Amino acid sequence: MFALKLLLSVFFWVIFQVGFFLIVILSLPAALLGGLGSSLIYYLIKLPLRLLFLVCFIRGKVFGIGNIPKDGKVILVSNMPTLFDPLFYIAYFPRRLRFVAEGGMFKVPFLGWLMKVIGCIPIPTKKDEYFIFARAVIASLPVVVFRGSAGLAGISGIKTIPASISGTEHVISAGLISPGEVKIAIS
Repeated sequence: MFALKLLLSVFFWVIFQVGFFLIVILSLPAALLGGLGSSLIYYLIKLPLRLLFLVCFIRGKVFGIGNIPKDGKVILVSNMPTLFDPLFYIAYFPRRLRFVAEGGMFKVPFLGWLMKVIGCIPIPTKKDEYFIFARAVIASLPVVVFRGSAGLAGISGIKTIPASISGTEHVISAGLISPGEVKIAIS
């Protein structure tokens, strides 16, 4: 069993790194397109990521999708068992999402740039940034807010819906990949 995990892990991380590099290269011209480029990059990430999970025997299911309006703005307030949870939301959620993330993550080379390009919203750190944050959330697609920043969801006045993700801590644990299922439940 350990040999299978190790083999899947090596395969996953090699493909993930190569894919990340290719997405960065392909997204350079798309970033110049503004909003259209942001959507293009999002789907450049979504489809290969879903295929990679499928090849590694990681299944994903979304329950309660009918609780979300088909269009319009909504904030999903979710738990976050692992740092990889946004990848599962991107891969398996039927609508395009934006994520709220800590400001420090935007300073990480390449990752920060990619987060900006796909439309992630930084958590405000100063009082005067809350207005900018609220405006970004109000003007956006459905937004996912994770654990510690859930209190920020209330300042926008947009409908908030609880969500939970489970199984990620079993399929990606200590860098090892295991076959399994990830469930996203929308209340």
